[in-house]
Amino acid sequence: IPIVLTNDYRFVNEWTFEAPVERVFELIRRPLDYPRWWPQVFLAAKQITPGDAQGIGEVLEVRTRLWRPDAQCSTATTLEVVAPIRMSFETSGDFGGLGIWTLWQHGPDTLVRFNWRFYANRTFMRWFWWILRPVLAAHHHRAMARGEESLRRELQGGQNQTSKKTGPLRTARISN
Repeated sequence: IPIVLTNDYRFVNEWTFEAPVERVFELIRRPLDYPRWWPQVFLAAKQITPGDAQGIGEVLEVRTRLWRPDAQCSTATTLEVVAPIRMSFETSGDFGGLGIWTLWQHGPDTLVRFNWRFYANRTFMRWFWWILRPVLAAHHHRAMARGEESLRRELQGGQNQTSKKTGPLRTARISN
């Protein structure tokens, strides 16, 4: 087992929804709406620069809440939109990195994979990464679980739905 001596993180999450892939993609591709349906994590999203007709090049200022009482601020730029199967973005600010949403239809279900590779830019996070690594991992798992629950409710028009079991949550650490 290699020892990871870096402030670089990679998380892969998978969700399953009983909904058409187009419907799920339409919700995921609109991060300006995340504070409405995923408020446990996204405090605010503000468009800085509009993108093209597909949304490529859109720049957002995003405020998120982690384990700390203060908000983390990042800028997110949409890099790719291939409806309804893929969307990618890069971030800079408190967290810099690359996020990729990938979706595919599997019978009546939509399978969603989120691949998030990032590094923490705040000074204390860079200095104390070795202590904060398990804290950031725990927060990410909790945040993604809330996102899955919230998206499931949003797909049902805000109504509760019996949760369909998802695949295992997988986490990998990447070192350079």
